Amino acid sequence: MKSKDWFEKHGPLFVERGLVRDTLRLGLAPGHGWRSVLATLGVAVGHLTLVTINRMGRTWDNWRHPGYRDVALRAPVFIIAPPRSGTTMFHRLLCEDPRFAYINLAHTLFPSVVLARLLGWLERSEMWLPRLFRRVLTSVEDSMLSGWDDIHFTRFFEAEEDEGLYFLTMISPGLYLFVPEVDAISRVDTLDDWDQHTRRRVMRFYTSSLKRLMFVLGSNRVFLGKSVFLPGRIESLMERFPDARFVHLVRSPYETIPSFISMFIRPWRWHSPKIAENDARSRALMNVVIEQYRRMVAAREALGEERLITLRYEDVVRDPRAAVTSVYDWLGWVPDSGMDARLRRHENKG
Repeated sequence: MKSKDWFEKHGPLFVERGLVRDTLRLGLAPGHGWRSVLATLGVAVGHLTLVTINRMGRTWDNWRHPGYRDVALRAPVFIIAPPRSGTTMFHRLLCEDPRFAYINLAHTLFPSVVLARLLGWLERSEMWLPRLFRRVLTSVEDSMLSGWDDIHFTRFFEAEEDEGLYFLTMISPGLYLFVPEVDAISRVDTLDDWDQHTRRRVMRFYTSSLKRLMFVLGSNRVFLGKSVFLPGRIESLMERFPDARFVHLVRSPYETIPSFISMFIRPWRWHSPKIAENDARSRALMNVVIEQYRRMVAAREALGEERLITLRYEDVVRDPRAAVTSVYDWLGWVPDSGMDARLRRHENKG
């Protein structure tokens, strides 16, 4: 088998080693406090652990579950917008429809058939070991994730965006949570600006990961993804999924930018407490969002109305059922009889 064919079929986990080196160099630079050093070493060890576990799991997939390669990702739907535009809320509304398949945070950290099934068993089983696992996991969630509950509610088994898949490759703005020197690693924002070889390797890994997860979730369903950094990857994604469709949410940058900065400032306050909110590094985060807006404008022109629908954030908040209905009309779908009731339950939770 030719090398290219092997990569296309297996989609091995790709890691951009230059960004690993930059993360260590910037985080362990002289003059940083012990918390910064601890955070840097923590993300380095954590990332290495995830990569090692995933490589073992994905190798096992290739031997035990080769059928994932035959999964056809037909006409996936992606919710796309710059950060803090209401994508999480709308994504979880559409996830109420069982015709959609969606991934959770655990899936993005362990994109393997074997690992996803193991995690599913641990989540559902009533045996003593899974119950112990869930108690430990709840403690971890409370200590690591609950601080964001008022900004972005996140749990390991809640519907989530696909950023974790990109974080495994290191080409992800999620690195900014641990590396405040935004300008020094700004290339993580825009996969589309990387060389063609790197772009293809990242997208092969991404596609292979989705196939493995859809193999577990149900290959006859439509994948529903969402990403707040997708504008910087949209050319690569369109090349990989020429039949993909996009739901675009629009919100004023005067609202999204301060919210995005505050989201990243929170971990910075722990590991780099000397950084002020009006610091140059904080202002660099503003430029990250502005660039996402710029690329989104170009993407709208390239995609056209057949492949992209635009909704205003205010309209979604005011009447979420009407927003969902407009998406169904655009997709050519008919809502099933239970969808309205599920949407009402979702609204009541809020």
